[in-house]
Amino acid sequence: MLFLRTCKKDGSSYNGYKWNLEIGAINEAPDYNDRAECGGGLHGIKNGIGDADYLDFSDDAIGVVFSADADIIEFNGKAKVCKATIEFVGQLHECAAYIREQTGLDGIIKQTATAGDEGTATAGYKGTATAGDEGTIIIKYWNGKQYKYKIGYTGEDVKPNIKYRLNDNNEFEEVG
Repeated sequence: MLFLRTCKKDGSSYNGYKWNLEIGAINEAPDYNDRAECGGGLHGIKNGIGDADYLDFSDDAIGVVFSADADIIEFNGKAKVCKATIEFVGQLHECAAYIREQTGLDGIIKQTATAGDEGTATAGYKGTATAGDEGTIIIKYWNGKQYKYKIGYTGEDVKPNIKYRLNDNNEFEEVG
């Protein structure tokens, strides 16, 4: 199982824990417990699909993809584990691409998608999408209670072959 999280570039994260960010490194929570609540584990978003409010989108943050096979406790749009293996480290959109490549899933936070003529592009929360002539763009977003999808049709809502993301009002905006 893969998980997505963010931390500072030096590996430091909430509550003073410092991640070993080497690929293949095993990180272990010194305070692990099996309660479905914050604290007591290494936290991440399962397959990068969940509540993006748990991620840091600031310039000094990096994305981390880790794997875990046991002691997975899911709660409130995220999960925690006792032991995690670092699989990938990079910018969030690179982490989304890595998870997509490994799992085949869509709707990953910060996922970018492009579709050709008459195709469909689906991007995750804070992701971008581009569609060709007669295409469709779908971008997933969190409205504070649940995930929703904003759908745009080329020639009606969006222009063909232009990158789009959602603004703070969940409306399409062109990406320069």
